[in-house]
Amino acid sequence: MTPLTLEQLQVGLLDLIKDRPTDASDPYLAGVAGSDALLLVREISASWRAISLDTHAPLTTTLLRQRGHLVDEMVELMQVRGLSPFHADLRDGFLLQAMDHPDPIVVAVASFEQALAGVADGTVQSDLAVDWTVDPYPVLGALLSGQVIPDLPPAPHRCVVGPSVAGGFRVEAIPWMRRPSADGDVEQQRSD
Repeated sequence: MTPLTLEQLQVGLLDLIKDRPTDASDPYLAGVAGSDALLLVREISASWRAISLDTHAPLTTTLLRQRGHLVDEMVELMQVRGLSPFHADLRDGFLLQAMDHPDPIVVAVASFEQALAGVADGTVQSDLAVDWTVDPYPVLGALLSGQVIPDLPPAPHRCVVGPSVAGGFRVEAIPWMRRPSADGDVEQQRSD
């Protein structure tokens, strides 16, 4: 058997740490794959990512933790090839992933947090709109105070986030919303 190159060994070890499929035919990698030390390194890696995301995406991590989805999202994030260990890149990858979540409140919170982060780091140059299915103030208030988000009635709102907005964002109620009708067409209905 031909020994692995340094690059193949490093990629194999990274795949093991990230719990991705790897070629276990190499005796060294096979030994690492079955070791307790690998489990420890995975736990350390996951805890560092969790600390980073709690710090750099606190609203989304709090919401996902409350709803019991944070671990699943973290596991999925660990599978991404080429994900940078830098805090901002990790945050951006996590928030983009959360924007695909089936829960519209998770999508709104992640989109809002991503927009705010972009304003803060200067990557957002124009105002962005984030639509919410509920009033965002009770959601954001609960997340910021560590409380559980209350059940909220549908109340479409839009957060406008951008460098030209005083305070970084503003919230607007949307009096009209578009909703599919029974025959599949889109009709407008008042939301209040």
